[in-house]
Amino acid sequence: MVFRFAVAVFCLVFAFDVVALARDPSWTILPGLFVGWVVIDFCSGLVHMLLDYVPVPARMRLDLLYFAPNRVTPEYQRQREEILGAIGPFWRIAHNFKYHHPRPNALGKRTLKQLCAETLYFAALPAALALALAAIFAPPPPWAMAAGISMVIGALFIQYFHSTLHRREPPGFIVVMRRLHLLMTPEAHQLHHDVQDNSFAIIAGWTNPLLDRIFRRLVAMGICRAENLEPPRSEATRDLVTERHRSVAVEP
Repeated sequence: MVFRFAVAVFCLVFAFDVVALARDPSWTILPGLFVGWVVIDFCSGLVHMLLDYVPVPARMRLDLLYFAPNRVTPEYQRQREEILGAIGPFWRIAHNFKYHHPRPNALGKRTLKQLCAETLYFAALPAALALALAAIFAPPPPWAMAAGISMVIGALFIQYFHSTLHRREPPGFIVVMRRLHLLMTPEAHQLHHDVQDNSFAIIAGWTNPLLDRIFRRLVAMGICRAENLEPPRSEATRDLVTERHRSVAVEP
C-alpha cells in the first residue's frame, strides 16, 4: 500500500517536472540530460564503494544471513525477516550489496518492487519533489532542470539497471541503451566482481576512471579495508564454517 502510494505521488511529481521543462524549450536540454547522467553514474559508484566497504556492526547479526549454508529453508526466511526488519534501510542496502558479491545472480531474480522501493523512498521521490519546488519558486535554467530529471531517473532505477547486468536475457530497451553506451555491459561490470577494487559505477561506467583513483586514495588512507567486504563472523557462524569443513573432511 505504501509503495503504491509512493509510486502514484512520484508519477504525478515527475510529470510536473517534465511539463515544467517542456514549457521552456532550449538547446541546452540535451547536454543537461548528459550532465545529469554523468553525475548519477558517479554517485552510483561512490555509493557502491561506500556500501561495499562500510564496516557492519556485529550486533546486527548480518553474518547469520551472509554465511548461511542453506537459504531456502523456512527457518532462514524467518531469520532473514527478523534481522532485516530490525535494522534501518541503510544497513539493509549495505547488506544487499555485500551479499550480492558472492551470489551475483541473486540480484537478477528480484522483482522491480524489491529493486526500486528504497531508491524511490529515499532518493528519487525526494529529488523529484525538490525539482518541483524549484520549478515553482526559483525556476532553474533548462539545462539544470534537465540534469535533475536525468538524475531522478538514474536514482530510481539504479538497482534495476544493476540487476540487468546479472540476467541472461535483459529487456530490449536495456539492450538498446547499452548499444548507445548509456548503460554499461555485463563484461564491463564483471571487472568489479573479479577483484572488487575497481569499476564501481553501475549505470554507464563513464566515471570509473575517476572512481578508481578515489578508491586507491581511500585505501591508502585506511578508509576502505578488504576485511569490511564481509560482515564480521560471530561465534555461531564460525561454528558453521568449522562444522562444514569437518563434514567435507569425512566424505569418502
